[in-house]
Amino acid sequence: RQLQYYMAGHGLYFTAMGIQSVLYPWLLTVLLKETADRVGIGQMLFYLPTLLLVLYGGAVADRNDCRSLLLRLQFGAALPSLVLIGLTLGGLLNFSALVLFALVTGALSAFLTPARDSLLTRVGGNDIQRAVNALMMVQFSGQFLGLMLAGTASLVGPLPLLALQVAAMLAAVFTTWRLDPAPPQPRAQPSNRLADVVDGMR
Repeated sequence: RQLQYYMAGHGLYFTAMGIQSVLYPWLLTVLLKETADRVGIGQMLFYLPTLLLVLYGGAVADRNDCRSLLLRLQFGAALPSLVLIGLTLGGLLNFSALVLFALVTGALSAFLTPARDSLLTRVGGNDIQRAVNALMMVQFSGQFLGLMLAGTASLVGPLPLLALQVAAMLAAVFTTWRLDPAPPQPRAQPSNRLADVVDGMR
């Protein structure tokens, strides 16, 4: 049952990310009609925080209850899309707002991904490889569903898709809440986060 809740949350999260991966550039190119250069900058800033912070995010996940950390991060990941809904309704959506959205979302992803992956070792059971295989199937299915939904942006507009993204992320929060606590594993010898980041880079 724990693995089922975990996989449900995993699928919901990647459904939200599938929507976001199409909707974000759509907002830049179609709604705001930004130039190709600015679209490229916006896309770069979406992934840059994850690249820079993911090793530190892993060090944080190693030292915290992964379930509790994942709950907070998934809830936090729903908030930027809620802000975009408010800005769109108010006619205030602009390039700067989308850049800030990209930076915040990318930074959250850098901490969320290691926490989620670490939690798999707690719920995967004895046959971890089978759990990983099933999880990959759920992940790609969620992404595909999100991509298909986001493909309707020109028909339905951004607001229903942003609302779906928020709903999927909050549903992922609920499935994570149903998991057992996952306190940090005992460490063989003490180390600090910076040393762990350096080891990760090596």
